This record gives sequence, structure tokens and C-alpha cells, in this order.
Amino acid sequence: MAEQARADFATKLSLRKFMATAQRVTLDQRQLARSMGLDHLLDLKCDTLPRGVVHYLASNFDVPSRAIELPNGFKFTITPYCIHQVLGIPLGGRTIEKKQNPALRSLIAQQTKCKGNYPTINELDNLIQPRLDGDSFKRIFTMYALTVLLCPSSHGAASPDYYHILEDPEQIGSFDFCTAVLDKLVASIDSYKAGATTVLAGDLLTLTIIYFEFLDTDIMPVTSKRPRISLWTSEIVAEYERRDCTSSDK
Repeated sequence: MAEQARADFATKLSLRKFMATAQRVTLDQRQLARSMGLDHLLDLKCDTLPRGVVHYLASNFDVPSRAIELPNGFKFTITPYCIHQVLGIPLGGRTIEKKQNPALRSLIAQQTKCKGNYPTINELDNLIQPRLDGDSFKRIFTMYALTVLLCPSSHGAASPDYYHILEDPEQIGSFDFCTAVLDKLVASIDSYKAGATTVLAGDLLTLTIIYFEFLDTDIMPVTSKRPRISLWTSEIVAEYERRDCTSSDK
């Protein structure tokens, strides 16, 4: 990327808020997150989104092929496996369909005591306290992760489209989170590029990390560690962004 791209978009992705919440999760709660395959999310180390890079990637994203296609000829298709390599969340299994369950929506509203129809980011955040355990933690944490990090929308509240995976907390880890994350990201980029919205929803950080992994630099220590999420600190992301905005040779 020869120069800094413009970054005129809104997003509800809340990296700093998620990191702050992750820091107060107890060991017992982390075990519950692990039972759902979501524990690696707690290792998030980047609190700032490189907005210029994100806008550049969205602008050069081919929706039908789900591929980054850059002017220099670079092309790479983003797959659910790519998402898994970065985040370590469940890949394969049951499809997370977008469907609503009125009874479950009522139950979630009752359990979260939300003021509106759906719990907001702040309401979910306030519920994640050391005393929260068992199925309650599984439901609240999953909603929070989807709303803040994995599939953020333009509304800043938990989407009822995903409530059905919360019906049986023991089965949350059996769902294909990676495909759901990618589907949300692609749909959001499609709407943004079509001019239907000024919001870029979805997991924009993972899109950026996938791109950065292809850049030829000496910044990231050589390692085969998977998932990659814990390696990408705020400092490393900032350095990749700085170099990518000043040189397009590699």
C-alpha cells in the first residue's frame, strides 16, 4: 500500500473493551470458555484497529470470490480455515443459521435484564463479573464475543439472529463459528462497497492480520504457533501498518 488509505467508516468492533473484559475473566470462567472453544479469544493483545489498512482491504476485496485482490496482482482467498488459524475458534460442525426464536429472545432479555429489546455491549460487559458461572457465563460470554469481536453489527447490541446457538449451552462449541464470522465480514463489506451503509461490521482485525501475515518483513518472530491471535500485539500491528503505508515493494 503506497500511501495511507482513507478511513471514513464506522465500526462497532471494540478491541479495547474486549481486552479489558478478558483481563477480569477468572480461571474458572476461562475453563468454561475453553469448553466452548472460545478461550483463545481471551488472548487478544491488540487494542487498536489500523483503520487505513482496513479501508484499503475492504476496497480491494472481491465479494463473489471472497478474495483480497490488490493492484500489484496479489490475490488470496479468505476461508473459514484462515479465520481458525488466527482466532482458534470452532471450525466445522453445525451451521450457525440466522434465525430468530421469540421464546429464547424473551429468556435472554429476562436473564440479562436489558433495558431494550436486546442486551447492549455495555450491559453484557457489566454482567461478566467473577460471580457469573455455569450456563449463565457461557451464554453471556458467547453473546459478548459475537457482539464485540466476532460478528459486530451496526447496532451495538446482541443480535437475536444468533440466539439459537445459546439454547443448549453445552452445545455451543459444536457450532461452526469460523464460517459465521467470515459470512458476517463478507456481507458487511458487500453492503459497504455498494454504498448501502457507512458501517463496516464484522471481524475487521482478523482480516487485517491475514493480510499482514503475507507481508515480507522481519517484524514478527518466526514461529509456527497457532492460533495467531496472541502474537499480534498493538505494537506489532502498528509497525506493520507503518511499513505497509510507506512501501509496496513486497
